[in-house]
Amino acid sequence: MHRPFLRDLAHAAAISPLLWTLLIGLIVGWTPGVAHAQDTGLVFDDLEELPEADPEPGAIGDTGALEIEPAAMDLGGDMSFDLELNSVLVASFEVGQAFLEPESARVKTLVEEALRQEYVVVTMQEVPAFTDYDAEVYLRSCPAGQYIGCVFVVAGRAKTDWTIGGTLTAVEGGYKVNLSFIDVDEARLVLEFDVVLDGSNDEEFQEGVLRIMGALVNDQVQQLDLRGDPAQARAAEQQAQERDRRQREFAAESIYEDPDELERGEMGLDAYVGDDTSTGKRGKVTNQDLDAMEDAGGLTPWERAGLTRGQYRLYRNSGAKLRDFKDRLKGRKGQILIRVAGNILNGPFVQEHDSFIALSQGVDPSNFTADDIEGEVIALRQNVALGAGGQLELGVGATPWFEIDAFFGIRGFPYASRFYVQVPNRDQETPDVERTRSVTWNAGLRLGFAPGPAWKARPTIHLGASYWSGTKLARVVEGVPEFYTALQTKANNMVLVDINPGFEVDLGRIVQIYGRVDIAIPVMGRTSQAFDVGNVDAVDPKPQRGSTLGVSMGGTLGLTFRIRPGG
Repeated sequence: MHRPFLRDLAHAAAISPLLWTLLIGLIVGWTPGVAHAQDTGLVFDDLEELPEADPEPGAIGDTGALEIEPAAMDLGGDMSFDLELNSVLVASFEVGQAFLEPESARVKTLVEEALRQEYVVVTMQEVPAFTDYDAEVYLRSCPAGQYIGCVFVVAGRAKTDWTIGGTLTAVEGGYKVNLSFIDVDEARLVLEFDVVLDGSNDEEFQEGVLRIMGALVNDQVQQLDLRGDPAQARAAEQQAQERDRRQREFAAESIYEDPDELERGEMGLDAYVGDDTSTGKRGKVTNQDLDAMEDAGGLTPWERAGLTRGQYRLYRNSGAKLRDFKDRLKGRKGQILIRVAGNILNGPFVQEHDSFIALSQGVDPSNFTADDIEGEVIALRQNVALGAGGQLELGVGATPWFEIDAFFGIRGFPYASRFYVQVPNRDQETPDVERTRSVTWNAGLRLGFAPGPAWKARPTIHLGASYWSGTKLARVVEGVPEFYTALQTKANNMVLVDINPGFEVDLGRIVQIYGRVDIAIPVMGRTSQAFDVGNVDAVDPKPQRGSTLGVSMGGTLGLTFRIRPGG
């Protein structure tokens, strides 16, 4: 039993015993006179009126039993009353067509408002949630023909005294409402009735619900004797047998011990669809299976689950729980995306530096100063080679299939340098290039697109722009004399357009593995530098000028961590 906030009423009752007389049981009766279980032929009589009789000593109607001890007259005293009211859960209604949802919610509210006058009404939001989803999702995922069973399950979790389920369909002139009253403690379907609401009889409907509830609580419902009509008698007997069967089938402690199996449709309209019954193996749901479900009429399993037809097929074939699948449907919307990756690429990121220096006549090439230099030609250019690097990426999902990313990466490429000191009138060979490893960096922004958020694996495409920065000579080559003009050169840089087709595969709700093809096209930047100092005619031969650029091609492989704030 639930003890509502109305317990405080007992304090007032301690002052005025007359207030307790207002809580005497109501004399009940259904208006307009009969309540039907129309589809079964079962008809209920006017609810039995309470007989007029003197109450038994100590009964609730016996005001003499309410003699108040003087100490209890003090509101601050110890109250001895234990006020208990029946609690009722009104489950979400089942509808035959999706467009009836607003009317279903309205009628459910009418029932709740009526019952709140005399009972503790528990809402669906107050029902303890299942492991991976709440009671509302559970009930909406209920297979066709199993609604009452699902209501029993929810009632058992709510631990109310009574639970009312309902179905609503459109009929000529209004809406047909069928209510089912369940005694939770006894796990028993006690009564069903239906009524047509036409917009003018809402108040009568509420009064009738309240009176029927009162009759059930006080065990005052009498069934009509239909033996005078054999057809009705048979229908009533069949209805009674059906109720007994459903009570046994839908007992709250025995039905659907694994709600996830109910959720996946293993006990409903689509039970075992696509399965190989000879081997017991789960099969794939096909479009033909979905056609058969649709032809069965009423709400389809995907409509009850809040999915599209295509999404439902994917859900059934995925083996995932409904909550996980719906979370997957959200895709990257609202998620923070953290990526770490390694990459290999072949592109114009090799820096090549040449300093060709002509000395004055008679100068010792092993010992000279700036004044001994006749002329200098310096060239810094880019060339293509293979390199490797790593990347850190941070993004945010704007929609289920669209994201915005910022990234930062480092790349290791060769750095080639050559210093050629030329002595007049001396035959010399051009020295070899010296190579060392340099670390460069790049950063940029991308827009990412990933269709099929509910798929286990999906294609992706990223488009963006990045900035690449090379390395200054002094950071790579040691021992360069301070008077060399070469030290005045700046690091090269490039702006590139990035195109990254790829894929990603879900390893779980949070982790993905992804791969991309990295295509980068240089569009602008400082890709070559050249300086002529002094008498450049004295410099012979001269270094190559200009860069060898091209489209950068490579590949990236990494992990994505998808985090949704708030779970």
